[in-house]
Amino acid sequence: MYDHRGQQVAARALRRPGTDVDLLRLLPGTQLPSCPATGARARPNVLMFGDDGVVMDEIEQQRAAFESWMDSVPRAARVAIVEVGAGKAIPTIRRTSEAVLRARPAATLIRVNLDDSDAPAQLRDRCISVGGVGALQALQGIAAEMDSMKM
Repeated sequence: MYDHRGQQVAARALRRPGTDVDLLRLLPGTQLPSCPATGARARPNVLMFGDDGVVMDEIEQQRAAFESWMDSVPRAARVAIVEVGAGKAIPTIRRTSEAVLRARPAATLIRVNLDDSDAPAQLRDRCISVGGVGALQALQGIAAEMDSMKM
């Protein structure tokens, strides 16, 4: 495993303190992403505090593409927003999901978060809160429910 500076570290798993709940797991031999141009370890292109490695042009292109897609979807369309792992410490994604929910009267938010799956009171009637389980288990449960609906 590598830290944010590309330095190798010994951690292979990250567990919630005092529990056996996995927060991150890397299996032996896991290939980590690398830059195709330099071969250096890749990093997520997310803006962190004091971050000089983020590529803002890409973030802006992604934002514009998202807005363009949202504009192309009829406002009354039934949209499912599946939000996974977006906590309250840095609520950017939560705010985006909630804004889309407010703007789309037929939308439903499925919020999957081990600790912070709650939704604001005024949005709870259009939210499905999945908490207390990891993302993989939650997504497998959602997939099983969808399969049973035979849509």
